[in-house]
Amino acid sequence: MTFDLLIFVVLAPLVAGIVLSAAEHIGRVPSLAIAVAVGATIAVIYVMHEGVPPLPPVSSKQKLGLVLLVAPVALLCAHRLKPMGQAIVFALLATACFIWLIQRPLMAGRFSLQWLLPILTIAVFAILPTVPTTRNTSRFAWPVTLIAMSIAACALALLGGFLGLGQVLISLSAFVGGYVLALFLVTLRKGDTARSSDLSLTAIRFGLGLMLVQLSTFATNLSLTGYLLLLALMALPFADRSLSRLPQLAQPFAYGAAGLLVGGPAILMAVWNL
Repeated sequence: MTFDLLIFVVLAPLVAGIVLSAAEHIGRVPSLAIAVAVGATIAVIYVMHEGVPPLPPVSSKQKLGLVLLVAPVALLCAHRLKPMGQAIVFALLATACFIWLIQRPLMAGRFSLQWLLPILTIAVFAILPTVPTTRNTSRFAWPVTLIAMSIAACALALLGGFLGLGQVLISLSAFVGGYVLALFLVTLRKGDTARSSDLSLTAIRFGLGLMLVQLSTFATNLSLTGYLLLLALMALPFADRSLSRLPQLAQPFAYGAAGLLVGGPAILMAVWNL
């Protein structure tokens, strides 16, 4: 990887994640503005890799690009809703995206059992964040879960024959990694007062969930077992009751280790599927 490509794929998203997370914790910028900026940054990352989608879009990657650009607007409209309302908004947006992506085979009467995976993805991303146990978690539960899912999804995409989306997920992993790194550094300084905005985490879930809908729909060599293990990572916040008892600076590493226990086998299954 050349230095210019390294800046484009990794360093720029990493810095963007650090800056937005730091701005969130400084407290001078409204959390809603940060959340919309997080969603917009994810859309920009995708567009930088896949190009600006034309109107009307033709390919699936162009359609997803437009949906990701709409996602921050959907979050802006839903920010006053309760978690269940936000989940419904995501489910509607992701379902509309999925139907749009499969429009041609659907209109031709061709169906695929693989379509059950994006449907399951939408259900998991819509339901699990609304469960009371996963809503009232410590500061690192969801951020580390999302970066673990993004890294595992990146590996599954690259190993599953979806190289374009795999490169996008590398950048998304760097972005979320920068966001979590800033949270950790602020925790070192401020202690218990540092916490990510629920809206920002929702924006990341929106973007990652939509990309996983595309991955599970079109990856040509996707490991079924690996992908199901990837979705199982979404349940990591259920372990918060045990992991939150650890010293706060040890918690992100404990969550990372727990994520590795699930994400590692997911990646191994993808390698085995080659």
